[in-house]
Amino acid sequence: EHIKTVQIPNCRRLFAHDARVYVTSYAGRIEDENHQLGYVACIDTSSLEIVSQQETGYQPEGMAMLNDLLYVANSGGYMGMNTGVYDDRITVLNQSASEFIKHISVAPNLQEVIADPKHNVLWISSFGNYYDVDANLYCLNPDAPEAVEKMDIPVSKMTLAGDTLYLMASTYDADWSQVTHFYKMDTQSRVKTEIALNTALTTPYAMAVNPENKDLYICDAGDYVNPGTLYCFSPDGKEKWHLHT
Repeated sequence: EHIKTVQIPNCRRLFAHDARVYVTSYAGRIEDENHQLGYVACIDTSSLEIVSQQETGYQPEGMAMLNDLLYVANSGGYMGMNTGVYDDRITVLNQSASEFIKHISVAPNLQEVIADPKHNVLWISSFGNYYDVDANLYCLNPDAPEAVEKMDIPVSKMTLAGDTLYLMASTYDADWSQVTHFYKMDTQSRVKTEIALNTALTTPYAMAVNPENKDLYICDAGDYVNPGTLYCFSPDGKEKWHLHT
């Protein structure tokens, strides 16, 4: 049954927290012909109404909540395509996304943010500028935002389960063929180990981890035209099953 439609233009990511769902949107105030700020809309899950929205940086993507503050990754994707300059800021909002707190500069073309409340840090992925700044993983302590830690892993997707950060690291060879490695990293020691999959993947596109048994789920987009494949791997990288999606 279709219950309701919530109108949010050019929406990108969803993030749920308590009784709210937050949505990032590329559509915001236009400052000039190439620069358009985005915003976060906050939806109450009881009324299914937008109860607040707040401007962010350019083309916002992923979000995370830490210590009752909402952290939003700005990519500047459209702006970068037009000017070569990507947004490099995390926008900090209050919990209800009704008040702007500040911006924190991290790296260009930010994508995902994961909160690690045990260590009071944020894990942030950047796609770089596709020229002289590579994709990378960063660790941000909100209490010391001037000391952003660079992890030297070209992360394209990531997910956190307990004290382990699971990472999909994609690079491209000279023929623009995608080369992807999978790692798990201890969030305290920062030691990473590769997960060697026993099945070859074509275009890994999404990843999740079962927090109970640590099974790894990977979506393979294939050629982006025909149906893709969802794989389930054991924690040591052995395929358990797959199905077409």
